[in-house]
Amino acid sequence: MMQARVKSVILYTGLSTGMILSMFPFYWLIVMATRTTSDIYRFPPQLWFGSHFWSNVTRVLQQIDFAGAFFNTLFVASSVTLLVLFFDSLVPGLHSPSLIFRAKKHYSSFCWLR
Repeated sequence: MMQARVKSVILYTGLSTGMILSMFPFYWLIVMATRTTSDIYRFPPQLWFGSHFWSNVTRVLQQIDFAGAFFNTLFVASSVTLLVLFFDSLVPGLHSPSLIFRAKKHYSSFCWLR
């Protein structure tokens, strides 16, 4: 009983440590977004939030075409999704045991080539 508890504590400690290490880059991204450029390069780094978030966001949105980048991303993602749905909808019936036709062998080989 005690050995199982020790294993459980070690497991959860390792998982918690892994979770914190995995989440740290996201925390760091948000903290650095609230800092000025000189604060970002300061050593030792500040680990708490700054007060320049909205000014940084405003400056970034003024310097890039956010709407153009957003619609380009939307167009590419939608196109890829629709093409994947179309081409992948052709394949599932070929692997069904109830669907047997002469060209199945050749068509299945063609699907593996793409």
